[in-house]
Amino acid sequence: MRLDGMSLKDAAAQCEMSRTTLIAAVKAYRAGGWKALDVERPGRPQGTGRTLTAEQEREVQRLIR
Repeated sequence: MRLDGMSLKDAAAQCEMSRTTLIAAVKAYRAGGWKALDVERPGRPQGTGRTLTAEQEREVQRLIR
């Protein structure tokens, strides 16, 4: 949208991004194309921050069933 001439404010609203994020995305795209816009999943990697062991998790799941 920005490359087609849409205003920064309108493009940011349309994409539900902050203007700062949109500016960074456009710069990255211009520098390296779509590959430069590697999108990572938000949040912690799956499996991190757990307090139960795998065995304890299985037991809880067994009890729930």
